[in-house]
This record gives sequence, structure tokens and C-alpha cells, in this order.
Amino acid sequence: MTKQNKKRSKLKILYFLFVVFHFSFFIFHLARPRAVEAAVSLSLSPPAKSVEINQEFTVLVILNTGGANADGADAILNYDAAKLNLASATLGDLFGNKLVANTSVSGKVTLKATSASGTYFSGSGTFATLSFKGKTTGTAAVTFDFKANSTTDSNVYYNGSDILGSVTNGSYTVMAAGTLPTSTPTPVISPSGSVTPKPTIPATGVFNLTLGTGLIGVLFFLTGFLLLLRT
Repeated sequence: MTKQNKKRSKLKILYFLFVVFHFSFFIFHLARPRAVEAAVSLSLSPPAKSVEINQEFTVLVILNTGGANADGADAILNYDAAKLNLASATLGDLFGNKLVANTSVSGKVTLKATSASGTYFSGSGTFATLSFKGKTTGTAAVTFDFKANSTTDSNVYYNGSDILGSVTNGSYTVMAAGTLPTSTPTPVISPSGSVTPKPTIPATGVFNLTLGTGLIGVLFFLTGFLLLLRT
């Protein structure tokens, strides 16, 4: 094998290792946000309850970030207006900017809040409180408008990306007056998370990981190229 052919063989090997290294990194990089997304949820508490006609009851909209950071959320919920009246909808204190609590459309409530500048929320807490009243007998569903990978429905955000992975809907039974056994009040869920100043780079560390790996790849390529020039 000539010296020129040896150089070509080494160059092919070098490029092969370079491509494999970066391909493996990007596979890891793409998989990681999905794991974070799967842990973030919106849910209704309680998810099921029986009430009497004209009885008012409270449903909490719970945000759980699963350890991730969030700087805003939208919750769009649909309910059976034939069986339930929505008395009120109040945003909680997880985010500083309480933008929307719209109940003007019968059978639908839209909630939106974002964090104050330079902060984010991490943990579990009450995003909003809904007060319903039983209207007619039957079972009424209260459901989130949610579709995976859609940004026009219910969402939880961090740095402009939707990280909401799942929702838990509710089902509420309205019974005739005087037919419901005595029940205990719905407990109030206190936030177990915290509002924290945003770091200058994302807390997930993806930017550091991406930049560091890219620099290593460039150094790896330049070192190999210089070695080839010396042979």
C-alpha cells in the first residue's frame, strides 16, 4: 500500500469515528427531552366525585413538573354544561403573571399564566381552582383539551418549548337532592414546588452538553487531520 493510500485509509477511519460519535450524541440528545416531557402533567383533583343538584364543589387543576422547570402553562378544559354550571375559575400562585381565566364560553374554560421575569416553577401545586355546581342528574366529564405535540391546546412551557406529557381528566356524578350520603370536604393541595430565579443557561444542562460535545468533536477532527498531514 502506497503512502497516499495509507493516508486515505486513515482519513476514512477518522471520518467514520467522527460520524459515529456525533450520531450517538444526537440520538441521546433527542431522547432526553422526551423523558422530561413524559414526567410533566396536568390533572384534576379529585378525579371523580358525587354531588347533589345545586351543590357547589371544587376541582383543583394540579400542575406537576416531575422535577423539570416550567415558566408558563395553558389549560383548556371542556365540561358538560348540560349537567354542570361553572361558578368560578381562579388561577393559583404558581406563576406571577395571571393572564387569562376565561369562562365566557359555555362548556369551556381557558386558563393561562406565565412566570415573572427571570423565574420558573418546579414541583407540584395548584395551577387553578374551579368551582362547579350540579345542574341536572347524570355523569359529567371535565376534560383537558390535549393532544401530544400540539401547541394549540393545553400546554406547559419552558424556554418556549411545550413539555406537557400527560393529563388526567375528571368525571363527576350529579344526583337528586337528598340522595347523597354525607362526605368529607375536598382537601386543599398546597404547592410542594418552588419559584426560582432562572439561570443564565437552561437548568437541564442541554446547552452545556451540546456545546461541550461539539467542541470535543471539532478538536477530535483537527487532531486527526494534523496527524495525517505529518504522516
